[in-house]
Amino acid sequence: MVNVVMLVTDNQSADSLGCYGNVEHETPRVDRLAREGVQFWRAFCTNGLCSPARASILTGLMPSQHGVHLAMADDDVLPKAEDYDATREFRSLPQTLRDHGWATAMVGKWHLGNHRCPGNGFDHWVALTKGHTTDFYDNLVYRDGRTERVEGQHIVSYFTDRAVEYVRSRDRSRPFFLQVNYDGPYVLPPTVVGADERNPFWERFAGRSFRPFPAVDERLVAALAVPFDFDLDPSEEYTLASAFNNVWWAVRSHNDPQTRANVAAQNALVDHELGRVVDAIDEEGLAGETLVIVTTDQGNPYGQRGLWGHPVWTDPPFMHDVTFRVPLVVRRPGSVAAGRLVDRIVSHVDLLPTVLDHVGLGNLDLHPSPGRSLEPLLAGGDLDDPAERAFFENETARSVRTPTHLYTEHLSGTGEPELYDLVDDPDQWRNVAGDPAYAEVVRSLAAELAAFFVTYADPRYDLWNGGRSQGFVSRYLTFKERYGPDWDMTMEVGPAFTDRR
Repeated sequence: MVNVVMLVTDNQSADSLGCYGNVEHETPRVDRLAREGVQFWRAFCTNGLCSPARASILTGLMPSQHGVHLAMADDDVLPKAEDYDATREFRSLPQTLRDHGWATAMVGKWHLGNHRCPGNGFDHWVALTKGHTTDFYDNLVYRDGRTERVEGQHIVSYFTDRAVEYVRSRDRSRPFFLQVNYDGPYVLPPTVVGADERNPFWERFAGRSFRPFPAVDERLVAALAVPFDFDLDPSEEYTLASAFNNVWWAVRSHNDPQTRANVAAQNALVDHELGRVVDAIDEEGLAGETLVIVTTDQGNPYGQRGLWGHPVWTDPPFMHDVTFRVPLVVRRPGSVAAGRLVDRIVSHVDLLPTVLDHVGLGNLDLHPSPGRSLEPLLAGGDLDDPAERAFFENETARSVRTPTHLYTEHLSGTGEPELYDLVDDPDQWRNVAGDPAYAEVVRSLAAELAAFFVTYADPRYDLWNGGRSQGFVSRYLTFKERYGPDWDMTMEVGPAFTDRR
């Protein structure tokens, strides 16, 4: 049976890695994995924030299906039931593998429920006690039933130590699934701002000159002038205040040399640490029987295209490749084609069916996931389905990405449609949705976008049609005014999904 190791970084855009064309950062370990396996050039996440994107990775579902639409608030802001797990009611990767005989472990950032409650399907549990990083060197971790403080060590290195420990001490009578959720490079304030001299890779990049990014996007500047309504419950006030503070820091740090060096150093450290996990797999003689997947939750810009942070930092949300295009590299010597670059649109919702197909569980009913197995691409072939589409969303915005166009619609009354011609405008600067020459393209993609969400959105969690969100939404008042005083978030999930009968 095949082991599965999934290495998930935190808001790491594809264009921050060497194998995706970055010449200013140093990521030799991921670059090597790309040479040893399959690299997907155009992979996309489902949402521009970590909690919803992570839920999609585990369940193969869109946010409008699993209900997580915004980053989960930490437990000291939004208390959660002891057993709260936003993925519990759905088929998930760890649950499915454990139900079919795999040992399972999660090490790192969870951000999908109460950190004291192992996610459905996980046996071994080492979880950061928060989802929002304010310090890389002083953190609390919940480790199999007890809380311990991690001081003086970068949290990414700590997670690697625990992951390597698991690989070396695993139950050798069973295959295993290990998900390592790194809390880095985390290119958000405050950790991204200025120098990080404790990072072991800091000196390598300090003093370097980096290519300047364009001026700060006017939408971020405008966000600083947005009047906030603080006559809200404390949790909503916290969300708005945090967003305002982050935008202020982003604008202040734009093109700052020390901040750019910090970003490069964090990327280098994450690359080095995930390489240590792969080394442990290889040294244990497990390379040929272990599927290694490297990806991220979503790709936050740290100045590219003049943007920073999450799409919800602007009104309406910005929906561009710099956020939604993510790295995806897969390696298993002897079973996954080596040195293959796949220039085909794929999505995080494809990961669940792909992994299950690869390990011999491709016969399971995965409805209602819109994902499809990418196993033929891993094996060196192609897909029978010629369609190349990725769909993603952010509360009041929904997009469809094709090889030639990016089309976005905003919930009525919150923004105008956007269309970008990726052949003439690959960086998506010119919105041509109102150009008569593109009227047929707009009509066709609008129909595709509508049909997709009619087919897949769950009425319980479909924000565009009165559904609720598991946890916060950033446009709380927008939905409250739209759907009435009874509309609110929910923190209730159904019974745990299981394959055991």
